[in-house]
Amino acid sequence: MGIALSISADCEQGDVQITYNADGVARQAVTFTSQAGTVLDAFEADAYKPVYDGTEYILTDAQAIRPGLPQPRPVPAAGSVLGVYVTLGETPPVATNAEFFLLYRCDTQRNDKGGNNVVLMTCVGDYGTCPKTAEEATATPATEPSTTVPATTPGGAVVPKFTG
Repeated sequence: MGIALSISADCEQGDVQITYNADGVARQAVTFTSQAGTVLDAFEADAYKPVYDGTEYILTDAQAIRPGLPQPRPVPAAGSVLGVYVTLGETPPVATNAEFFLLYRCDTQRNDKGGNNVVLMTCVGDYGTCPKTAEEATATPATEPSTTVPATTPGGAVVPKFTG
């Protein structure tokens, strides 16, 4: 399992690639956030495929029209710290869901046009392992060290349990 920043990512589009092996995945939820706490994009959808082994492209857009999100939303400036969070499994999420998070400093130009996005952190694991927002990922707890260690899941398989 893994998460990587797509070449199409910039300050408006938090595009990522997630690699996973899943059996029985029903839903995916995605949130694209800024370090300031702004939700730039958020949506939930049916899983790409219930049984899947490969890389999926998750496309987010700060200017997308989505129910429940204000329109228009400002595009973050170059140098902004942004986060993309994805969870796969059931809705609402349960302990057997998998989650993916990527934190990056954006550039207003896509990499294929000479931009320079910088990945600051990635996290992959069981539900509850990773930060869910850029604000959470960059917050420094008052009583703990500020070092963040990415988590990993042994085996890399997402196997949600369904009862219905």
